[in-house]
Formats: sequence, C-alpha cells, structure tokens
Amino acid sequence: MRIVYRSDSEIARSLIQNDPLIEPIFKVTDQVVFETDEDLFKSLVSTIVAQQLSGRVAETIYSRIQNYFSGHITPEAVIQAPEDALRALGLSFRKISYMKSLAECVQTGKVDFSDIDHMSDDAVKEMLIQVKGLGYWSAEMFLIFSLGRPNVFSCRDLGLRKALEKLTDQEITPETAEKMSEKWHPHKSMVTLFLWKYLEKNDS
Repeated sequence: MRIVYRSDSEIARSLIQNDPLIEPIFKVTDQVVFETDEDLFKSLVSTIVAQQLSGRVAETIYSRIQNYFSGHITPEAVIQAPEDALRALGLSFRKISYMKSLAECVQTGKVDFSDIDHMSDDAVKEMLIQVKGLGYWSAEMFLIFSLGRPNVFSCRDLGLRKALEKLTDQEITPETAEKMSEKWHPHKSMVTLFLWKYLEKNDS
C-alpha cells in the first residue's frame, strides 16, 4: 500500500491550526511517501536487523539475508538456518536470537497476523513485545511502516524528541513529547514522519 502525506493537505492545515508550533515542519518538506510492507514477518525481521545500525549498514545486511533465503524469509527458514551461516551475513548473536524468537512466536501463534487489521494499536504492541528483542519502539515503527496506521507517535524515539527540541528550544522528555502529541490526534503518524524530515534538514 502506497501512503502519501502532503504538506499542503487539509489534514496538515488542520494540524497547524490545532498546534501552530509544528507549522515549520510542513515548510521544509512537500510530501512524505512510502510503501507499506505486506509481508509482515519479513518486515519485522527487517526491523530487528535495523536496530542500532545506520540505514546503509542495515540495508546491506538485510540484502544479504534476502539473498541467503532466496527472497523467501519465512519462520520455518529462519528457525532452520544455522547460526554460523547467519553470523556470516553480518548478524550479531543477539540479533540472530531475536530473529529466531520472532519465528518461534509466529509458529506457536503468540504472534498472529491473521486478524491484525482488526486489532487496536495497543493490542498489536502488546502482542509484539512478547518477542525477544522487540520493544515498544519497534512495535510502533511496525504500526507506521508495515500496517500504515495513521495515529502513531513514539515518544521513545530520540530523533523525534530532538526535532521537538529544535522547535521549542527546550529539552523534551518522553513524557513531554507524549503530551505534546495529544494535539495531533488522530494524525500522529503524519506529524511523526514530517518531524523526522524536519530533523534531517536542521540537524547541525
């Protein structure tokens, strides 16, 4: 699914009206476009790979994983893959254990994607944090980029708090960020994406 958020949209105008503080984020970026990943297991594997890595390094390792599995990254394949082979792709022992934990949770039904479109955001998060190595931040990224949920903001994300600090010129705690985000309901995901773009262009 292709998702497009535009800075000149009616939603953006209503957000600015409700919270003038965020007007600058819509002036530096015209639009944010991304494709959600319909293969939810692969999407979570990618999330695990990307943890604490730069985007370029994460993409390189994930590309190796895709090649190793010939594009078929399934729970069964991950469980059966030898640890040494996964290490050779650039994965740490910790991330290998996270990937195998995810695969096992999917196989046992602890993580069940079959009815996920009808689950609330909170229910999805609580399901995913059962997986070793997946915390609330990872679950929130999954909600935005895999499920395309429109009302997600991660107060745990350092980049988002840095963007808010540039807008307010004061330190922003996770609690403060969460409270600020209440003004953006029910379009928190849009603000999240524009905040990241704003930080990219003002991070000096």
